[in-house]
This record gives sequence, C-alpha cells and structure tokens, in this order.
Amino acid sequence: MALPWSAYLTAVACDGRLDDGAIELAKFAVTSVELDDTLEIGPGLRDQMALEALVSTSWDAVSGPCPASGHIGEHRARLPEVVQALCDIVWSVRRRCMSSAYDEIFLRLLREMLDGFLREALWQLGEQPLPTLDQYLANGLHSVQSPVGWWIFAAYSAERVSLHTDVDRLRSAALNSGWCVRVANDVNGVERDRQSGSPNAVVLAADEWDCSERMAEQRLVDMMRRRLAELEKSPPEGPPSLTATYQAITRGTAFLVDWYLSRNDIEFSSEDHAVLTAAGISPAVVSTPPINPNY
Repeated sequence: MALPWSAYLTAVACDGRLDDGAIELAKFAVTSVELDDTLEIGPGLRDQMALEALVSTSWDAVSGPCPASGHIGEHRARLPEVVQALCDIVWSVRRRCMSSAYDEIFLRLLREMLDGFLREALWQLGEQPLPTLDQYLANGLHSVQSPVGWWIFAAYSAERVSLHTDVDRLRSAALNSGWCVRVANDVNGVERDRQSGSPNAVVLAADEWDCSERMAEQRLVDMMRRRLAELEKSPPEGPPSLTATYQAITRGTAFLVDWYLSRNDIEFSSEDHAVLTAAGISPAVVSTPPINPNY
C-alpha cells in the first residue's frame, strides 16, 4: 500500500496548486511505491530470476517507442497492473516532445530507479553481498524515487526552453533531493530494516566509521542538512515556471525529510484537498507513529 506521504507530498510541493504537474506527481508517487512494494513482497518474487524478470519487463515497457495515444490497449493489457500504471505516466511525459537531452536523462533516471529496486530486493534476499555505505546511498537516492518524480513534475511545470538549457542543474537538484530523502528514510527505519534484513545507511555507517549507531545517525543527519541547505539556495534565474519548479523540489524535499524524521500529521487546506481528489488520492489523515523528539 502506498504510504501517506504520497498524497501529502503533492499538496505541500505544489503549494495547493492544481495542475497537470501536481496530478502526475501524485500518480507517480503512488505507483512507484506500489512497484517497489511489489518487488519486496510480491507473490512469486522470492528469487533472483523472478525479480529480474519483472524489472526487465518494466524497463522494456517504459523505454521503448511510445504507443500513439488511444492505441495502447493491446500492448498495455500484456503488462502487470502496476507496470501498466507506470507506463501510462511515463508515456504521457514522453509524448510531450521534450528535448532529446531531457528525454535521455528521464530514461536514465527511470533505469536507475528500477535497478535500485532490484538491488535492494536482492540485498534483502541475500542474493548479493552487502554494499558499502557509498554504494548503498548511490543506489538508494534513486530507489527512493524522488529524482524521477521531480523529472516528471518538471515536464509539466517548467517551460521547455528552460528544460533544454537547465537539464544539468535540474538533474543535480533531483539527485540531491533523492540523497536527502534516502538518509531521512533510513534514520527513521533502522529497526524496520533490521527486522526485514535490508541494508540501512545508519547501520552501514556505524560499521564503516567504527562508531555507535546513534553517532552515525547524527553524522548522517548533519550531512543531509548541509545538502538540503544547498538545495534551498536561491533558485536559478529564468522564467517563473522554472523558478516554481525548483521551489517545488525544495518544498517537497524538506517536507519528506521532516516527515521521516518526525512523522507529524498534516493539516490540509481546501486547495490541497482539490489537488489530491483530482489525482484520485484520499487526503484523509491517518494515524502515525509517535513523533521522534531528536530532530
């Protein structure tokens, strides 16, 4: 089941604004979490060949030529349901005729996300040796899904001429977002990952740095806060749509970091409800774990 942050993220990052970018971001957030969950706990996916087959199917579907709008029924019907949903989002973005540089990075980020899902599932199963901290974070900043989500949002929110000239800066912001969110997620989930047998940044850092998990956790949070501060620097000059895109990435990343470190409930405005309802997501506030007082 998709986590509550999938809905909250859309409302916060988009500042209550209802447009195509907000809706596609919400749809992707839910779909990518469902695909990640499927790879972790899906029936029949407890061996390497089955996991690799699903990732390969997903990649072949999203990276191939986009079917013309209205002519995807037969192709789509052969795909697992969660992959169908991902394809709908990806094909819609790629039909917007962005620059070749934008499309190339979009596909690269998608590939990294899918491969990241697979590596984490194989680490959990013990099919691959545990990674180093750097290897884990390099993978985890993609598997946490933020870079692809922001790339999709930008396709609908920033002017195309800006995307052509600013793809490198936008990609850097998306990757920094993923790194920060991965660290915050792992700080929140040490016991969760220990119980499931999954690698965790805090545990790996404590081992490599030869320190307590509490000290490793604080050092990682300090590193994350510095990256977040870099992300929050003044947005680049350009048209208002480009500035708004960077501000959305900053707001969304800060929200996700605070969500994982504190687990506060979120109050919604009427505009937030409109965004979530249009995306087909219930904005009902769910019960959350106790607030972490350390951050």
